[in-house]
Amino acid sequence: FNAPNIVRSAYTARVTTENCVACGKCVEACPFGVMLQVAGAPAASKCIACSICVKACPMEVLEIRES
Repeated sequence: FNAPNIVRSAYTARVTTENCVACGKCVEACPFGVMLQVAGAPAASKCIACSICVKACPMEVLEIRES
């Protein structure tokens, strides 16, 4: 999957960075490839709020929010 047609998304995957262990499971799980590992913590752009990354996070530090 890839999400090239999404120019701007109303959603963002937010990470509680203090509790993130930077395992990368959310990055691997994202079917659209919008989760990236940035400075040791995940970050998302063009999120469509599918919540797959949230479910993949073993530390439960991700949440989807409207931008």
